[in-house]
Amino acid sequence: MSPEELDKYKLYVSCKPLMQNNEVRWCQGFLGKTASVLSEKDPLKEYLEYAMKNGFNLIPLDTHVGNSLQALNVAVMHCRAIHEEIPDEHFHDFTVDKAAELSSISVRSSPFNFTGPALFTDFVSTGHVNAVIRDSSGVGRGFLSDMKYLENMCGALVNSASGGAVGLLIGNLRKLNGDGDLMVIAPWDRLLLSLGIDDVDSKTAFPKKTETASSATTKSHPVLPLAISQHGHPFSWGSCVKLKKDTLVTNYHVIKPFIRSDSVVCSIVLGKDHSLVLESRDSVVVPFVDLDLAFIHLSEKNQLALDHIKCAPIGFASEQNIADEVFTVGHGLLLNDSFLDPIVSKGHLCSVTNHNPYRSEYPQIPCMLVASSQCWNGSSGGGIFDSKGRLIGIVSSNAQVFVPSVSGLQYEDIKSEKVPSFCLCIPSELVFECYKSKVDETRKDNTIMLSDEVVKTWNLESSHVNIFEREAKL
Repeated sequence: MSPEELDKYKLYVSCKPLMQNNEVRWCQGFLGKTASVLSEKDPLKEYLEYAMKNGFNLIPLDTHVGNSLQALNVAVMHCRAIHEEIPDEHFHDFTVDKAAELSSISVRSSPFNFTGPALFTDFVSTGHVNAVIRDSSGVGRGFLSDMKYLENMCGALVNSASGGAVGLLIGNLRKLNGDGDLMVIAPWDRLLLSLGIDDVDSKTAFPKKTETASSATTKSHPVLPLAISQHGHPFSWGSCVKLKKDTLVTNYHVIKPFIRSDSVVCSIVLGKDHSLVLESRDSVVVPFVDLDLAFIHLSEKNQLALDHIKCAPIGFASEQNIADEVFTVGHGLLLNDSFLDPIVSKGHLCSVTNHNPYRSEYPQIPCMLVASSQCWNGSSGGGIFDSKGRLIGIVSSNAQVFVPSVSGLQYEDIKSEKVPSFCLCIPSELVFECYKSKVDETRKDNTIMLSDEVVKTWNLESSHVNIFEREAKL
């Protein structure tokens, strides 16, 4: 909304200390300086424009007809009564803090304040930064988070774990097909500069990208976007992981169209108008059609083209404990070749299923992982990593579950919903067993067959027999 439009309204402010004795006191505010949230060549603006042209809405911006990104403004509001009515103990210094991928953050907002302002005032939501939108010099100009957006959260304060202010919540990117959504957060550096505020304490809020043990976004990160196109038109994408110098690994369902049709092109997207295209000298190996796994063996030419990409450090699912912290890395929800840092989601290991992988005698190994990290359309083929940044599996899919019937009526339409935080993964132990038995020229054995238990597990079928305790006879 423009300043001219705001002048038509009266502005009122309230907060928790003004809500007592079943009363909510509203103090009139007066509009001060306003500024656009997004500058003309802002990387965050470019990212949002691309998303809105490719199947996303920006809430609440798109709830008003005719609004554009230029309508996103930040404003200073003066309210002397607030300072006169509220004791000093409720005020704190405003300190700007830093954030990066996987940083813990909290959002302080007052959702649903039209219907019940006193019910949820100063409501705190917690989560993590999933992606940082950076400019060409590597400086963060926006943050994305998969925390749940609630009505009227726009304009909320986003804080770091230490309590410093990270940014301002400007809306929620929501995919129209229901695949998922991401909160959009504008950092304070440009906002404060645009408003002419320069006396705020800053803790180096917007550092350039640096590589750490758990950092998931560097230009050489082993999780890469894999695009499928036909006759020059893209129609699907997923992710893949650089496993070895000459080998990428992904899901069978991601690369299946390329395997089945000579007119389909498979490319590894490396940048704007820069891709590595798979050719006849590259080969795709699907170890077992009943397992959602495929290896891409690269030609020497394409190995050289990906030489700057590091191989994933390897860990093992068997070394993890249930509830250990893990994170998924993939190119889910949106593939934008101008922004190729993957989206990172932190979660915990929920379940590990062990089986003999083959029909012959063999020790049991982990054959399926379930994690609470997010998995979206496009995340398939990405990696799941432990807290030390080691690859412990390949992301396969999220869950689609039935929505319980409220009425209990059998004739009611059965509905289902996607659960992005139910992430099914192929453990690294099973990945390397498949590589050894079907790809490695020195050890492969074409007589080996996948066990029925593994097939049933990945079809989500039970392979067990239920035995119930019998009542004792008198």
